[in-house]
Amino acid sequence: MKHILSLVGVIFLMFFQLSCGSDEEVKTMPETEVPEAEVMDTDQGNYGLPILPKVNLTSMYEAGVRELEENSELQLITVLDGTDKVSIKVKYLGMRDFNFGFPLYEFELTDPLVEKMGGIAQGMSGSPVGPEGRVIGALAYGDSFGTAPYRFWATTIDAMEEARDHRPLGEFMNAPGAPSVHTRWMPIKTPLVVSGINQRRVEDVSKRLRSSRFDAINFVADVGGAPANAPTVSGDLEAGDMIGVAIATGDVVDLTAYGTVTQVYNDGTFVAFGHSFRYDGAVSLPVYQATTAGIVANLQIPYKSVVKYGEPIGTLTKDLSAAVVGELGDPPDMIPISVSYHPVNSDKPIKTESEVAYGQEWAIAPVVAWTVDALRREWTGGTSDGTLVLSFEETKKTYTHRWRNVSPDPFFDTYENLDYAVGEFTDPLKNAAGKATLKSISVEITDKPQLASAEIIDVKVPDNIRTGTQVTFTVVLLPHWSVAEDDERTIEKDISLNIPSDFKTGSVTLKVEAQTTDLFDLIFDFDFDFDLDSDTEDEGPPQTLDELIEERQDRILEPGTIKVTLEANGSLEDIEEELILDDYVVNGEITDSISIE
Repeated sequence: MKHILSLVGVIFLMFFQLSCGSDEEVKTMPETEVPEAEVMDTDQGNYGLPILPKVNLTSMYEAGVRELEENSELQLITVLDGTDKVSIKVKYLGMRDFNFGFPLYEFELTDPLVEKMGGIAQGMSGSPVGPEGRVIGALAYGDSFGTAPYRFWATTIDAMEEARDHRPLGEFMNAPGAPSVHTRWMPIKTPLVVSGINQRRVEDVSKRLRSSRFDAINFVADVGGAPANAPTVSGDLEAGDMIGVAIATGDVVDLTAYGTVTQVYNDGTFVAFGHSFRYDGAVSLPVYQATTAGIVANLQIPYKSVVKYGEPIGTLTKDLSAAVVGELGDPPDMIPISVSYHPVNSDKPIKTESEVAYGQEWAIAPVVAWTVDALRREWTGGTSDGTLVLSFEETKKTYTHRWRNVSPDPFFDTYENLDYAVGEFTDPLKNAAGKATLKSISVEITDKPQLASAEIIDVKVPDNIRTGTQVTFTVVLLPHWSVAEDDERTIEKDISLNIPSDFKTGSVTLKVEAQTTDLFDLIFDFDFDFDLDSDTEDEGPPQTLDELIEERQDRILEPGTIKVTLEANGSLEDIEEELILDDYVVNGEITDSISIE
């Protein structure tokens, strides 16, 4: 997703989000004198830059910054190797107004050591910048194809601290991470590192999420995994530390965004990133400490090789335009997801566990689809049987969604079925019946390489059909060659219909048709029943969560369903019966005229 920010005048800058304000009054804080930070010996692993063993910064606000002389030498604090924070020389060029709702500070990187490694790197977002012992803002934006001397723009600490007191709209919904409605001047990408998947799958899902809600995300595939020699989790944070903000974690797939802490406060809150993550307002995301394995060179823009470690140390609670805000302490609750995948080449199902953050239910479908895709280990056609069970905090009633698909790539069937089913309850624009907080999710998928499809090709009708009797019809189907029995090229299934004594005699219509759950029709609620004489009473939309579960449950047909109908072509009711062809996807229909005596 590429976005170009058009600035006033003749300047056009392509901004990238390096990893994360409100309109309320700035909270003033005393600017106490802070001793100069002690500098340790340089370390070659940190490109020869001075290491800061302890960082304690005082916020310096716009009034004080205006007194700084342009071209003043300041310092940028960030992590380049391991967890050590280093000091990088930068030059202050002045204050700029790019219509963000708050000003930005412009800087030039002057440290030749950092210029040698490629300049500003993704993952530095949120790195505090200011005079020694102070912070005036956080590195947030830069030029994607910049060359030395490198420039970057910082969000003011004033705007970031406003985010601490700002009440996101989601808080008024009384739900953790509830989606909120908000406006932004320009969407800015957030790099989201996804481990355990293939790059092509990242691109596939990125295209499907390309909308106003997801255009701030840039998915990046990564090898992932915990560092070999992870530091001990301290639970403490300092300005300049790296953090990981997780949307999902699991045995196979992990979705974590990485950035830098700008300022930490005595009450345990902190601000980071210097811009938003996903503009979600109120959020509930676990925060981890992270370690960096140096800078990866890149022609467009270098980036940090970074990974989280240990257990969560807190919760990200706000995601606003100028910063993300977090609290140290207990991590948030997550939605547990159990996946059982049974391929034909395994005697037992492979079971995995994952967790997705509340408010990020959109991630459930890709996490499960990516997990199964990784376990499958190949992209070939076949038949996929799936069962999804959702349980909720608000009711004991569960929702079960079953599907069967014959497809050249079952990945998309898994993704689309989960995306539909979960969204019907968790998307407030779709669910007007009642609050639905997911308690747990269970997914079972059976996978086989055969294409288990069957086409309706004939129906055998008895010679004499009389009213007041039970009549057996035989549906004949042609299965795909990959599932056909040795000498049995066709499948025959009997179905019996009771014909009332007062049913119409003479010529009637016999219809045999496959019944499938069409996700397109489900999503858009298409109903092509134009029977104006129907006595069925419209009960209206569901008014409670239980009613919504029942209504959605009734929509889902058992895979392999075939409906046989005798149409009276008059005022009498039609006769309908269904049969199930187990383990198959059925296609086609036959319509014929038969005679009833």
